[in-house]
Amino acid sequence: MGILCGGGPAPGMNSVISAATIEARNSGWDVLGIMDGFQHLIEGRIEEARPLSITDVSRIHVQGGSIIRTSRANPTVRDEDAADPDWRAARLPGVAAETGDRRAGDDRR
Repeated sequence: MGILCGGGPAPGMNSVISAATIEARNSGWDVLGIMDGFQHLIEGRIEEARPLSITDVSRIHVQGGSIIRTSRANPTVRDEDAADPDWRAARLPGVAAETGDRRAGDDRR
């Protein structure tokens, strides 16, 4: 499963990353933290991700910001030459997108 943060920073982002990662790992899933929100996916680059373990996220709730960073890149507003984000290329069965404003629900694309 992939996790990303899109939009501006918001309180509790690391808590969501932690809870989602712990639940997924306890359910037997591998988890990738997709760095910088949708930015690299829009560019067609899937290598900007890192594995997340329970150890990585167990105490991040006290830190501000997002350990996987965030970006205001919006996959619904892009230039015509941009690559199509393709979750299948990353071999991710699902992406949990922690987003705000117009990005909410963009993970369904």
